[in-house]
Amino acid sequence: MTILFTSNTDGGMLHFVVQLLLIHTQLQKEALLFLPRESTVTIPEGMENRFVFYDKFRTIKKNDERIKALAEQIKTNQPDLVWYGDSSILSMQLSIMLQKDVKQVLSLHDAGTYHPSNKLTLKEKVQQKYTNHLLRLSLKALDKVQLLSESCEKTFTSLYPRFADKSIVMPLGATMPKAEAVKPEEIKEEAFYLFFGRIDKYKGISRICKAYCKLEGEKPLLILAGKGTYTEEEKECIKGDSRIMTLNRYISDEEMLWLLEHAICVTLPYNEATQSGVLPVAFAYGKPAITSNEEGLTQFMEQGKTGYICATEEEYVHALEQMMHKDISGEMGKNAYRYYKEHLDWKRNVETFLNRMQQVNK
Repeated sequence: MTILFTSNTDGGMLHFVVQLLLIHTQLQKEALLFLPRESTVTIPEGMENRFVFYDKFRTIKKNDERIKALAEQIKTNQPDLVWYGDSSILSMQLSIMLQKDVKQVLSLHDAGTYHPSNKLTLKEKVQQKYTNHLLRLSLKALDKVQLLSESCEKTFTSLYPRFADKSIVMPLGATMPKAEAVKPEEIKEEAFYLFFGRIDKYKGISRICKAYCKLEGEKPLLILAGKGTYTEEEKECIKGDSRIMTLNRYISDEEMLWLLEHAICVTLPYNEATQSGVLPVAFAYGKPAITSNEEGLTQFMEQGKTGYICATEEEYVHALEQMMHKDISGEMGKNAYRYYKEHLDWKRNVETFLNRMQQVNK
């Protein structure tokens, strides 16, 4: 029995653990998913008894009775493995509480680093310090740390050399919800360049906007879909072209699926990255990508085959121009899907990972 645990209520990390639950079912392995009661989640038909909802809470007390109660509830299921889908404070507190009782693994999505943000309050900065302290205690308690790429592992082992032997790489597959696609009401066209994800400083949105503004003649829309705060530079770039559309709000699962189905390509002009959850989803939909030359992205790209890797504004312009040609973007989309099946297939990667975890001694 695997217990999957998250304290996220929406977004990519929630999709991640739901997908893990689905793969366990396909592999005919017992699993339960613990998640907050207020989670925005689509429960697959017939899997209602696999979801265990709990009341989410916050505490800095390591021996808080609510943590103990949640730990006891998990233990009553006699799990062989507890798999934390995120490095939230509650996940780490639970891992510390359960360290002597069950084998544990944590999925560390950003290798223990923080991306620079457009808006970080003093309270959030203090929380980061506390989280860093808690992470070290959690790493000591865990049996393994699952990292999503070779780049993630390199970063993790440099940050935490003491725990390097606990790292284990399992690439991220496509985290796609089971839902019907719904067209966002703001969109009138059905072919566009797409940026999808949380809007933040490290996403490099001005890079793709500046390049897009240099395209001449008729061109597809550039849609920036995701909630967050744009920098002043990004705001000016967006104002510079009426063909740039922003959907600066929460994007539902159904809308996300429609956007991916109709995109010409997906753009990831990030300033930094150790991996991306957007890239495997794009490939799973047969969509090529335009990315920056960050190692966390390029390790999954085949230049000129699954898309374009760009280092300069001119290269972004060229990539966008090439994607307008249906024969080029179509062929790259086929290559992207092939790459996904060969390297990022969930079922094969999770099965391999679970087999490796079975060999870990508690």
